[in-house]
Amino acid sequence: MVYFVYRSVYEGPSGRLVRHFPDATVLDWFRRVWDDAASQDAYEWVERELGANVYGLHTIFETGLPAPRTHGELRRLLKEHLHVERTLRVDRHSVRVLTDDDEVELAYFFVDDHVVADEPDRWAYLVHESWDLPADAPPSVRTCTPPVPVDVVSPAPPGGEGVTWAVILTHHATVNSVGGRYPGMPA
Repeated sequence: MVYFVYRSVYEGPSGRLVRHFPDATVLDWFRRVWDDAASQDAYEWVERELGANVYGLHTIFETGLPAPRTHGELRRLLKEHLHVERTLRVDRHSVRVLTDDDEVELAYFFVDDHVVADEPDRWAYLVHESWDLPADAPPSVRTCTPPVPVDVVSPAPPGGEGVTWAVILTHHATVNSVGGRYPGMPA
C-alpha cells in the first residue's frame, strides 16, 4: 500500500490530509497515474485524485515525458522537474517534500508499507485518516510524553483519572507552520 500524507494548515484542525492507494510501491503509484494525469489539466487532476491542491505536484505531470520505469528514473525526473521550494528526498520507498506556497510551509509524503513498518510509532498518526487516535494504537502511541516543557494549568482533582491536553493550533507565515520534525525531513 502507498500512503499519501499532505501536511498543510489548509487541511483543517489536524493539518493533514491522508489517502491510501493499493499500489505496492511509490514508483508503482506514479507509473499507474502518470499517463492519466499528463493527458489532462494536471493541476485539476491532482486536486481531484488527491483531494487537495498539493502545491507544485502537478508540475511533474506537465513535462511531456514518459512515465518513469525505475526508481532511479523517478528520482531523476522529480529532482529535475518537480516544483519544490525547499527540500525533496526520494528513495526506493518514499518521496518526501518540504515546500511552501509563498505564505505557509507545506509538506507531503508518498510512502509505502516498508517505511511505515520500519517506524510504526512515528507514522501511526500521520497515516491515520481521521483526526482521532486509532482505538487499536499501541501503548507507546496512546501515552504522551511531551517533547518540550509544559505548564500545568491546574492539578488533577483528588481521585481523578486521566489527563486532558490542550493544543493550540495556529500558524504564522512560513515559520514552521506544518510543525515539528517529520520523518526524513530536515528539522
